[in-house]
Amino acid sequence: MSQALEKGTVLRGNDNRYTIIRALGQGSFGITYLAHTQVEGSLGTVDVEVAVKEFFMKDINSREGSSVTGGSSKDGLFDKYRQKFRREAQNLAKMKHPGIVRVIEAFDTNNTSYIAMQYLGGGSLDDLIARRGKLAEDEALRYARGIGEALEYMHSHKMLHLDLKPSNVMLNRQGDPVIIDFGLSKQYDESGNPESSTTVGGGTPGYAPIEQASYREGKGFPVTIDIYALGATLFKMLCGHRPPEVSDLFEEGFPYGDLEGVSEGTVAIVAKAMSLHKGDRYQTVGDFLAALGAPASAAADETTEITDEETDIEVKREVSAPATEPKEPTSPPTSIKKKGKRWVLFVELIALMAAGAGVLLLGRDGEPKGEPDMGWVNLGLPSGTLWKDENEEGGFYTYDEAMSQFGSRLPTQTQWEELINKCTWTWTGSGYRVTGPNGRSITLPAAGFRYCDGSVSNVGSLGHYWSSTPIGSDSVWYLYFYSGSVDMFPCARCYGLSVRLVQD
Repeated sequence: MSQALEKGTVLRGNDNRYTIIRALGQGSFGITYLAHTQVEGSLGTVDVEVAVKEFFMKDINSREGSSVTGGSSKDGLFDKYRQKFRREAQNLAKMKHPGIVRVIEAFDTNNTSYIAMQYLGGGSLDDLIARRGKLAEDEALRYARGIGEALEYMHSHKMLHLDLKPSNVMLNRQGDPVIIDFGLSKQYDESGNPESSTTVGGGTPGYAPIEQASYREGKGFPVTIDIYALGATLFKMLCGHRPPEVSDLFEEGFPYGDLEGVSEGTVAIVAKAMSLHKGDRYQTVGDFLAALGAPASAAADETTEITDEETDIEVKREVSAPATEPKEPTSPPTSIKKKGKRWVLFVELIALMAAGAGVLLLGRDGEPKGEPDMGWVNLGLPSGTLWKDENEEGGFYTYDEAMSQFGSRLPTQTQWEELINKCTWTWTGSGYRVTGPNGRSITLPAAGFRYCDGSVSNVGSLGHYWSSTPIGSDSVWYLYFYSGSVDMFPCARCYGLSVRLVQD
């Protein structure tokens, strides 16, 4: 008999109700479900698919109806590991990066605990490797860069993952890697001391270095544990099988023969990251990324950053342990600079050089790119994307109207995220002036919002802009802003939002 909740079961969280669609998978300590919820706010209601993780110990718990039983047995093990599950939600909630799964809320019901989070519809990296046998080198390096960027962000916030591996990396609908499963993660303070007394977990054989199982606290912030796992993850992508355990590496050395056909430079990077002695590894993820040829990260160079607790938007993602009091929102600043959340894929160096030097390139329609008199502004972004200087005429568009009229010139979620993360946003009183790394600017007016019935509201105070990135069949990602907050959220396709175009 299945231990999972039945289809149609409704879970009542602190902020939302979740209806179970199906179980996605079960491990020793939990069951993950696909569910849908209705995100409600001042602008309407949107159906959104989410993932809900239930704390359920496979060898201890059973179920009576929806309720979990067996929690008082086995010498308090259920309570001990349930606390770790809650801590996973707290740790995840601190991470605001597109390469790290987003948490909606954590809550208690059915005699256990749940975490509701972003649903990533692309399957796991491990599943992709299993289907392909192994990945092409350029594809593996692209994934390694994306994972490394998210890991670097974690480390800049003094958090270790401690169980990085391909099965803990999911792919979103755009094919970008997203790190999940923070069950072993550990938060440190600025002095390098752990913020809890729990020991560092042993990790997964093949992905855990020798020192992880015997690591003693009080010896600094051991980022090289995660760097070893990052190298091991790249190893599996390149050869298709699990990396050898450290005992085998001691006996037989690094298995260079398993990476036959991989370039010497990449093999050297993997071997260095997986060095048995931690001092021989890359000492920061930034060093690893630099070896791959990725641009230097700005993760540790953060200025004022708007966090989700400073918003009052529909999905409440500031998560504390279940049953704790919510934090009061802080007063937002008028000038916003969001850096260190690397969302855009690696761009060829030649394209960056061309964009930076102002080289005349041709757009999709044969128009010169980067010329200010053509209405396109080069903001100096890493992707080389050019932004239209003004909104499209015609006011508001439904998603279908926008896609029909403008097609691939409508920004993707990735391009909006880059604009959010790489530019300085300054509130003008009726919108935002967005200034790129090269000092050039565009203006996004707060044009308001048109409901499905045609009525318009909040002109001058709120901005809503379509992306071209859908979420299932009913909704799509869009840019939302007001004075003090800029973020991406889902929206039903029928609503009328503003349009701003891009050239790649």
